[in-house]
Amino acid sequence: MKPVQDPPPVREAVCVFEDTAALLDAIDELETSGFDREDLSLLAGKDTVEAKLGHVLERVEDLEDDPKTPRQAFISPESVGDAKG
Repeated sequence: MKPVQDPPPVREAVCVFEDTAALLDAIDELETSGFDREDLSLLAGKDTVEAKLGHVLERVEDLEDDPKTPRQAFISPESVGDAKG
């Protein structure tokens, strides 16, 4: 019987942005540096989740390293405009 191998570790960077412009600038820089758009995902902070849902699900700090945490691909405003065009 073959030994069960652990999955390879996931390399991940996490950052907090104070405004949308800084987030979009960072995403542009990452894409320019060779990152694929599907490799980027977003997590929301406590205040944002609370404002949208009316309650807090879990702390972001508990979720960011959990491989089972759902991720959402980033879709830039330019892509939405391209799709409409």
